Amino acid sequence: MDNQKKEKKQGKLIPGSKVHVTTVAVISVILVILLAISSFGVAVFSAKPFEEKEGQVNVYELKSKLYTKAVIKALPKKITGNDAGKKIDFYIEENDNYDPEINEPVEQYRVYYYLDGKKVEAHGGVYKGDYETMYPLIGFFIKGMDNLKVLKKTFIALVVIVCIAIVALLIWLIALLIKVKEERKYSVSYQEQKLIKEAEKKAKKDKDKNK
Repeated sequence: MDNQKKEKKQGKLIPGSKVHVTTVAVISVILVILLAISSFGVAVFSAKPFEEKEGQVNVYELKSKLYTKAVIKALPKKITGNDAGKKIDFYIEENDNYDPEINEPVEQYRVYYYLDGKKVEAHGGVYKGDYETMYPLIGFFIKGMDNLKVLKKTFIALVVIVCIAIVALLIWLIALLIKVKEERKYSVSYQEQKLIKEAEKKAKKDKDKNK
């Protein structure tokens, strides 16, 4: 009874071994989750928010709203432009109405300013004033470039940590499976030898009886 209670408390063992079924199951589930996270991370966070090339800034579509929010957090809260001596403060936020099927990648972001106390959107990240045409969205990206590089490195570091955890868990799982195989092999060998000894003992008894 005590042994049964002890076994129940410790959990079910894999037949023919001392490895717990729960241990293997938990490791397997964690491995699947980490693999899914790493795949998601590589697919999503490998994308560049923008690229400066030949004097032009190309804005790329980000596959995750989480990444879009993180990019916006890394950008300055506001930048100030000048329209013929008139200072204008620009702000940036995520465009909740963005649809990749309809909108351009640049429309993932909403750049706005205030005019007479009212919020006015600078469509496509472009401001067309009375005297000047400004590109505040590009200004946000250029001023936030260093922060975006740090953000990118952070995401890469997290993916690397997850990959290391996957390798460690995989090694552990393989070691457990090898242990199960060896213990089962030993168990079979032990049972075979036990049967042989019992058969020899029985044969000896029968021999003694016949005498």
